[in-house]
Amino acid sequence: MAMNRKTNATIQAAFRRRAAIEAEKRQLRADYEQRIAALDAESEALDNAVRTINAAAANYLCPKCGGDGELRRPDAAGQTETVSCSDCKGTGLKQN
Repeated sequence: MAMNRKTNATIQAAFRRRAAIEAEKRQLRADYEQRIAALDAESEALDNAVRTINAAAANYLCPKCGGDGELRRPDAAGQTETVSCSDCKGTGLKQN
């Protein structure tokens, strides 16, 4: 009979530990989901800031190079070369 009580106690301890592991996993998932939501919100805020900046700057960017200040074109050998934009002189801004 003592063996049965000892076996039963061991099984109960194993079940308690398994329940504790499951609770820890649930908490980790909840923490993970909360952190992901916070990162998603921060990422969206950054995207909105970039869109706002781009919209504000659009009227000032060179239409030929799109504000890069450089153009890519094929050279004599057929390779792509990068050259300074002739319209904005490499500044990326509209010239008046």
